[in-house]
Amino acid sequence: MNSQITKNNNVLELGKTYRLAGYDWTACELINNGKTLVIQSHGVTSGAWPGYVMQKFGGKANAFYGSDIDGADISAYDDKMQELYDAIKDAEDSSASYSKGLFLISKEKAGFTEWREPGSGNYWQALKEASMNYQSFGAADGNASLGTVNCCHNAWYVYSDGYVYTDGNQDYDFVVAPAFNLDLSKIEIVGDEIMIKAMSAPIGNTILFENPDATSVQKQMFLHYGLYLEEKNGEIEKYVVVHTGTKHFPERFYISSNDIEADCNIKFYKKSETFEINKICGDLELLQLLTDRMKEVCQTAEDSSK
Repeated sequence: MNSQITKNNNVLELGKTYRLAGYDWTACELINNGKTLVIQSHGVTSGAWPGYVMQKFGGKANAFYGSDIDGADISAYDDKMQELYDAIKDAEDSSASYSKGLFLISKEKAGFTEWREPGSGNYWQALKEASMNYQSFGAADGNASLGTVNCCHNAWYVYSDGYVYTDGNQDYDFVVAPAFNLDLSKIEIVGDEIMIKAMSAPIGNTILFENPDATSVQKQMFLHYGLYLEEKNGEIEKYVVVHTGTKHFPERFYISSNDIEADCNIKFYKKSETFEINKICGDLELLQLLTDRMKEVCQTAEDSSK
């Protein structure tokens, strides 16, 4: 049964799935006297057990590791993990006593009772979901790794049937689904979205940008060229280059004027159905995106005139 909690004006439900930095997370438990929410991802990437791959464990990579790594920082596991951590690190509660950065949980936190029996609890539900969707992460099978080692060569994991096993070698291809300590004072919860206040509150000479109904074309314009919607009215739609430092599309954020290249912009003229490129080195991919966006702009204008 989900528990609804109000903390620092944030209304959250334990056991509920939220969206943060482009990934799904389950709100699992409150720690630090309710200051910190531990969220468990539904999967980020795949590969061998982090204790086997990362040189920080045991002194060398690609070697079996004999100690538990639950709670240890595995943010540098691969590019996907590092990009995710860079996007959410401003919301971390670094004072939490258990775990740092992105981390794997222990088999006990996954509700383990005995081998080949199902786990229980919020963490387990999220890890089961991750293992069921293993193909979307490129994993070989439905195994979501835990941070607990078994003897010398194996690691515990949650299988797609919900059972907790340990018959997989550390060099097997697992779903890597980290957890994270979220400082509730640093975030806002809007519906099913977790928003980091560093991206949603004004600091100094900042400007608000927002585009909550962005199309896939608009998102690609931002992700590939940094172009974000600045102005929209009955005659024109204007995009400027912004430098947010994020690897995902933000629906709403404040940004310093120093991080905006106002001269580098794209303007769509609705009446003439043309667009203008200013001080941006274009390529075929950009031209195709702009052509696709021009079609969307014209279609929107036509629909609104009916």
